[in-house]
Amino acid sequence: MCLPENDDKRQLPMPVKNAIIISIPCFEQAGDRKVCVKLFKEVAMWYNPMMIWLLKSPLHGMISRGMMLVTVTGCKSGRAISIPTNYLRDGDTLCVISWRERTWWKNLRGGANVRVLLANRSVEGRGQVIEEERAVTQSLFDYYRKIPQYAKYVQIGLDTAGLPVSSDCERAAQKMVIVRIDLS
Repeated sequence: MCLPENDDKRQLPMPVKNAIIISIPCFEQAGDRKVCVKLFKEVAMWYNPMMIWLLKSPLHGMISRGMMLVTVTGCKSGRAISIPTNYLRDGDTLCVISWRERTWWKNLRGGANVRVLLANRSVEGRGQVIEEERAVTQSLFDYYRKIPQYAKYVQIGLDTAGLPVSSDCERAAQKMVIVRIDLS
């Protein structure tokens, strides 16, 4: 994930093959208390296969409400690429947020057919990526207005009315893209 810049990079005490520790900048919670979250950039080496297995298993109901499997065709390789991802559904449209540094969504530039495994049902759709920062800012605002409890994970604060802070959405839009999948 292409996380916001942070000068306070921390390393693991011992080397871990194919893993890089990155830090999300601290954000205020409960006054002066700051919380810093460390993430593995390449956690996909165990996380993605585990989520794919779970989404395809009879146990999918544990995570299917907010997670799906998106399969795109690689533009260069022609291979099927399957990515577990969170989503927000609005009628026949699925909205996915991805970090710009990820590569899977680039296969959807200009629009492309996708297959999603949604609640253990395979559904065809058409994916389109939104990269323009102003459109991404508005989409982030709309997305986190509907599910504000997840805004904190991308450092988008909420105002006193519980709405996403516009300046936080603008900052996050520099690091994120929106993928819209219209189901057929």
